[in-house]
Amino acid sequence: MRRQKNHNPNHSKNKKQQEREINIDELCIPSDTRSILELKRVDNYWLQYHRLVCKGKINKNSELEPPRQLQFHFRPNFQAIPFNHLIERQKRMLTKSGYENQLFKVRLDWHLAIGLGDASVYETSITLHPLYGYPFLPGQAIKGVCHSYIVLTYFDGDEEKALQSPEVQFIFGSQKLAGNVIFTDAIPIKAPKIKKDIINVHFSKYYQGASPPVDYDNPSLVYFPVVYNTIFQFGVMFKDNIEFKEGIFKGQTVKSVLMELIPKVFSEHGIGAKTAVNYGYGTVI
Repeated sequence: MRRQKNHNPNHSKNKKQQEREINIDELCIPSDTRSILELKRVDNYWLQYHRLVCKGKINKNSELEPPRQLQFHFRPNFQAIPFNHLIERQKRMLTKSGYENQLFKVRLDWHLAIGLGDASVYETSITLHPLYGYPFLPGQAIKGVCHSYIVLTYFDGDEEKALQSPEVQFIFGSQKLAGNVIFTDAIPIKAPKIKKDIINVHFSKYYQGASPPVDYDNPSLVYFPVVYNTIFQFGVMFKDNIEFKEGIFKGQTVKSVLMELIPKVFSEHGIGAKTAVNYGYGTVI
């Protein structure tokens, strides 16, 4: 008779728990810190990614591979973060601001690479909240892409011409004047999802000037983290919701301009890195 395997219901849980456990001996931390550090799990993903970096491994040539050539130790755990309270706190902040305001929710269409070029031992990075460790969209980044969209759409990419526009100055400000619109950070409405993606450099030796581009050259994979299947919420506050009497927004209020602008920014312009290959697009819901 064929023996049936005993199914252990805790096996999958134990496996996931082991994947989240951290081996202190594999981390690039000072020896005196390692001697007093007693932990197997760190739930703060900012701390995981930027401080608890895995050491390199010895390759076949008895050389130490640097950490940037290794896959990230992806162990994000956002379940303990009270996202519902953070969302409600953001709503209360808008209500108590005293300004006219509007909430927006954006659902990612695919992958989001935010903060890809920030300083990191891996040479690729991600924007994470320094306290909670979750990925977020800084308010200044949202403001920046809105301004960029207006420059491209209404001024054919001429930023100097856009900066001379009274309407653009009133909304976004200038070096001499503060803007009349405030953007909050965009935070996930529930635990976000992160995974690793790759940039595949097919002819690395050619780009290094060592050899011509040939088909037998091994590809060089560069890993970077992306956010996916996540909904973000952010708010916009209007200090002075005036109606423009002339110019490119004639007959519109500041709020109506942003209400029309923001959905187009996320669906047509995108935010973050690699928007040319469909990263960073979303739908306002």
